[in-house]
Amino acid sequence: MYFPILQSQFLLLNCLGALSIPLTALLASMILSRRESKLRALLAGQLSAFACALFALAVFMLHPQELSFAPIAGLFELKFDLLSLTLALLITFISSIVLFFSERYLVGDSRQTAFMQHLVVLTSFAAFLSASDNLILCLICWHGISLTLWRLVGLRDGSGAARRTVIAHHILSDAAFVLAACLIVAVCGTANLTELADRAALLGEQMLFKAYIPFSALTVSSLLLVISLSIKSALFPFHRWLLATLEAPTPLSGLLHAGVVNVSAVMAARLWPVISGSSQCLVVWGLMAAVSVVAGALVMSTQADVKRKLVFSTVSQMGFMCLQCATGAIPAAIFHLLAHGLFKCHLFLQSGSAVSEGLMKRQWGQPSPADWRRPQTLMVLACVMSMVLPVCYWLLRGSSGESGAVVSCIIAAAAIGCSMPSLQRSGLFLVVLSGLASLLMIEISGTVEHWLKEGLATMALPVGGLLFYSVCAFALVGTLLYAMRDRSFGRAMYVHALNGFYVDEIVGLFAGRRPAAPRRVVAEKR
Repeated sequence: MYFPILQSQFLLLNCLGALSIPLTALLASMILSRRESKLRALLAGQLSAFACALFALAVFMLHPQELSFAPIAGLFELKFDLLSLTLALLITFISSIVLFFSERYLVGDSRQTAFMQHLVVLTSFAAFLSASDNLILCLICWHGISLTLWRLVGLRDGSGAARRTVIAHHILSDAAFVLAACLIVAVCGTANLTELADRAALLGEQMLFKAYIPFSALTVSSLLLVISLSIKSALFPFHRWLLATLEAPTPLSGLLHAGVVNVSAVMAARLWPVISGSSQCLVVWGLMAAVSVVAGALVMSTQADVKRKLVFSTVSQMGFMCLQCATGAIPAAIFHLLAHGLFKCHLFLQSGSAVSEGLMKRQWGQPSPADWRRPQTLMVLACVMSMVLPVCYWLLRGSSGESGAVVSCIIAAAAIGCSMPSLQRSGLFLVVLSGLASLLMIEISGTVEHWLKEGLATMALPVGGLLFYSVCAFALVGTLLYAMRDRSFGRAMYVHALNGFYVDEIVGLFAGRRPAAPRRVVAEKR
């Protein structure tokens, strides 16, 4: 009789511990006088939070039950479900690794303690955002991430321009979020996200701008949310703030690319009843994401700097994640969030070793031809797996094709061939094969059938059609780059991609700054 009650209390205690222990350790680090004691308090608090998140997820998996905690009704409301517990485990795990890495990476730096304290604040805002069940609390955490990131970038001397770039983008994102939140609360009469799912239909009944162009409150709020999420995700061309964060130490990049740019998928999952109400906004979001995928992959393949290459890789990956959100594959986007966070954090923390390895290879010779065949083998395996997994799932589920796993495999298969280095190490056959495999999986998932039946009848572009056109565009870009790589078009595209398609120069013209000279590429004599 008492076991379920004790189990619920144990689950709630661990959930609250995962959120509150890092803040308690932060307060202790401010009170303690010795630097070593401050660092130990921060590290011990983060490890304790990770243990609490692990216990909470284990208890939830054994006996699933959703819990709500609202000490301040209408403002401070938390919801602990599978999504929030999984994200809490990811955030505490990555932040623990980054904090231990920072302790050794910043040895002798006078700002080591302040840097690690700001990291704890940043991860705490992200953890509360993932567990929040209140729109106002989400807004507070959303803006708190912006301010903390601005402070972290400004810890290094001479980072004034980077700080201005970061805060300008994030203030624009926060402003769009504030306007959307005010509109949603005013029309729906609630800030609780659980109740909002039942009252989202009220947004479609309220019309705005009747004297000019009638837009429903649902369309306006969805558009504002899409703009805010796109900026926070560093989609092209809003990626300049992500480049500006390279002024900060490497541990910040590891945490930033693993847990901050990904929060858009979390908010898309929480606010999906509002965002999904406007198909036009989803199409706009999907088009922006598709452009970010291609532009990020092209610019990434031309960069020589390791950290810049990883930044543009994140721009491309966030394009994939937002495309998954725009097509309704929220579970696939959450899985992408988890996988990308772990992988990209590892890459950033290993970037120094990668540079040393590159110098060693340059000093002692190039890799053997066998090393160059490995990416081609991996591409073949990726093509095969991307074809086999959706087919197996389709056979097991009776060709329903409604799961986000199928859409995730479609997008993953379409991504093959969008990068110049992989195209140079593979043949045209693999590029065409990946495109045909992607179209085949779309046909299996039933997206084209839905598009033909409903999209043509209403003469509108549905989300399924967006996915179809995106896959075709990826295949076309990959094939075109492979066919034109040795011609003037390919060389010109390389120069444009090397300069980031001149986004900084265009922004500089509007800001009144003198644009920097584009990078020149000198052909090497063979």
